[in-house]
Formats: sequence, C-alpha cells, structure tokens
Amino acid sequence: MYLALDRHSNERLTLQIKRLLADRIHSGLLAEGEQLPTVRALARDLRVSPVTVMEGYAALEAAGLILRHRGRGIFVSRRESAPTVRAPANDPLAWQQEVADYVPRAMAGAIQRYELPTTVLPMHSATISADLLPIQDLLSDLRHAVLNDPSLLGRYSPVSGDARLREAMAAYLNSTGARVTSSEVLITQGAQQGIDLVARTFVGPGDAVAVESPTYPPAIDVLKARGARVVPVRTDGEGLCVEALEEIPDLRLVYLIPTFHNPTGTVMSQRRLRDLLTLARERRALILEDDPWRETTLDASPPPPPLQSLDTDGHVIYVKSVSKIVGVGIRLGAVAARGRLMRRLAAAKAISDGGAALLTQLAVLPFLGSPRMMRHLRRLPGALRERRDAVLQALAVHAPRGVTWTRPAGGLSIWLTLPPGLHSDRLQARAEAGGLAVTSGTGFFAGEPETGHLRVCFGAAPPEDLSRGVALLCELIGSMTTP
Repeated sequence: MYLALDRHSNERLTLQIKRLLADRIHSGLLAEGEQLPTVRALARDLRVSPVTVMEGYAALEAAGLILRHRGRGIFVSRRESAPTVRAPANDPLAWQQEVADYVPRAMAGAIQRYELPTTVLPMHSATISADLLPIQDLLSDLRHAVLNDPSLLGRYSPVSGDARLREAMAAYLNSTGARVTSSEVLITQGAQQGIDLVARTFVGPGDAVAVESPTYPPAIDVLKARGARVVPVRTDGEGLCVEALEEIPDLRLVYLIPTFHNPTGTVMSQRRLRDLLTLARERRALILEDDPWRETTLDASPPPPPLQSLDTDGHVIYVKSVSKIVGVGIRLGAVAARGRLMRRLAAAKAISDGGAALLTQLAVLPFLGSPRMMRHLRRLPGALRERRDAVLQALAVHAPRGVTWTRPAGGLSIWLTLPPGLHSDRLQARAEAGGLAVTSGTGFFAGEPETGHLRVCFGAAPPEDLSRGVALLCELIGSMTTP
C-alpha cells in the first residue's frame, strides 16, 4: 500500500500514517470489513520501522476506525455510514490487495452519492432540480446541432475548445464581472476538470497548497492525489483569514471559493481579496479562484467582482462551471488564465482528454449568453431564495438547543453546527435510513476532520419537501442528543 509520507514535515510519521489511512476510510476507499496490510508489510512498503506502523495502527484503533484480531489480521471497523465489503472465502481477487494505488481519498463519491433511491429526499448534493433548469431549451439546441451538422459526431474538438464557444464563454464571463479574452479561456468538462488541470500542471509532491477550512472536498482530493502538502487555513464571516497564509513557508498555490463559499455560503470581503492578491504577488504564488455560484445571489447586495478582475499580472487562475447553473449533465466549464500559464494548461488538457466533447460544446453555444439564458438567470435566484428560506424557517422552528447554522447570501448550502458530542457521520447514516440524505461535514476538512458539522443543500427539492426534511432532521438530532 502506498501512502504519500512527507519525511520533511514536522508531523510525525506515525500521525501521517494515521491521517492518510483515516482519509481513505472516511471516504470509503477502504470499506467496512476490508483487511489492511500487516504491520511488517506496510512497514516494508513505506520504508519505515514496524514500530512506526504499529503506533499508527494503534492511533486508528483508538479512533474506532480499525479492529485488530489476533491471528486474523487488521480490518476496517464497522461504521454506520460506510458500505460493507465482505471478501468471500477463497476470493480469487484477494491478490489485488498487494497492488499499490495512488488515490489518497475520494470524498467526492462519498458526498454526492448519486445512486440513492428516489424515495430519499435529496438535501445532500449542491445541485439544482430539473424543474428549475432550462432543460427543454438545451434539448432543442442539442437536436438542432446534430440535425444541422451530423458530421460533428465524427470530429474532435480543438484542445482548448471550439473557437466560437470560447468567444461566447469570454463574453459571458465578462458579463459576470471577470476580465478575459477568448485566448485566455480553456473549455473544460466541468469545473472539476479545471481544478484537476491546474493541480496536475502547477502542483507537485510536497508543494504547499493552502485551502479554506472547511472547503470543497473534491478539490482536496485532487490536491492530495498530486502529493501536495495541503494546509487548511481558518475562515470566518469574511472568508479566508489571509494573515494565516504568512505562516506557510514556500507557498505554491491558494485554492479558494470566495463567492458563496461551499459549504458555508460566506462571501470573502473585498479587503481580504485585495490582501490575498498582494500576498500572492509578494510570495510569487498562484491563486485558484473557484466561482461556481455567482449567479445565485439570494439577497439584495451583489457580491464583490471576481478576484480575477483585480489581477493585472497573472497570479489568478479562474475556474467557472456553467453546467451547475444550466444542467449538470452537460459537464461544461472553463478555466481562464493569462500568459504562459494558459499554454501550460492547454498542454495538460491535451494529455488529459484531447478536448471536451464537441457535441456538448456546440449544443450549449446557442444558449450561452442568449436572451433565453438571461431570462433563466433572472428567474433562478427567486426560486432558490424560496427554498433557502423554507430551510431557514424550519430550522428556526424545529432546531434543538445547541444547533446553529449559517444564512447563505448565495449558493445552495447551509452549514449546520451540531450539539457537542453528536458525530455527523452517525447522524448522516440515521437520516439516510429515515429517508433523508444530508452530508456529514467530515469530508470538507483537509486536516483532522471535524465531526460536529453537517451540510444541508436546498437546490434539489421543493420548499414543502425541504420543510419536512428539516423537521425530520431536527427530530433525529434531538433523539440522538437526549440522554
């Protein structure tokens, strides 16, 4: 088994082993009942002493994540929220345990949980329900694209994206406050690919990357998969605490969601945005600005313009999802960068997939920036505001003592803090068993996970269902905290 140990870190190897294995267990890569390597085998693979591995395993056992059975081996312990993996007797695939992998964790799958039964109320995923999306418009444009030019099904896209779409994307991004030209735009298969391209292009093993704490779990997954030293940085009501970055030596990259942050919904103040840009210039560091929810402003005051719009010397790489607000099934987004950075990103894109699907690009092209899209974007915030307010009102009525929550000015997430002693993983599992899907907050932390938070999303269900879901959730919290 491969674990990316940092032998130059101040963190003891014992604690690194515990943390890295805990990441795999929490994310489901190591599932309930799965056998772990012996002490000697893991010590050999990691080139550390058996005592170091024994201490790491002891820390995992103390945390309730593994069980050691004398004479049988070491196994992932039972967790309410975990899937179960039971190897049959004489399992012909048992040898695969010896194959090393380089995936440190995969919280994205654990959090999104796409295959939940339709009877489960979806308050776990930051997605917008189909009834609020321009599905028929996109379907009409898709049909027209194929019928008008069937040969596009037999053509590759340019690596950077169709030239017409890049022009339209640049115009759209500029309409939302960014400052880009079409030559500075790279079309991607969703924002997730954009984050991955930036990481694989500019981040290597051991590089220091700062992230908000908490933050978007798939970004943590991507950065850890690169072997980066992911450093969580505290946040408050103004967003990322920029002064804390001064304490990080050799800072390579800062990843953040300054506008309608996922999961807390906060907006980073303009003062801190400017401070962050100043720090990046002084430290010659990059900033990866992820901006998925700008169009979902739910209150009267609009957020500050993107940090990218203030950047005159190419420190900010801007990632934007389009599919999140028009239909996640199309998987379309963009990366904007200036100068030599864009050429390097395009090279990484060529290695990754050779270019996004041309059919998707040309199907979205007529809609992007059109009057139809503008009408959609005018209607969307009101519908989402009604859903957000339904959750907030239900929390005000039903929340037990000790529960607090954020009031997001945009985006799709409300961040709950639970009463002391209530583990969010257990609450997630109980809720799902009762027909309600919510997301434990443990996956949103790059360091030691905090277990007292829950993300509740309001974009995928109507207001009346959201009210009912919150009432059920609060009932569960009350039953699990009552002595």
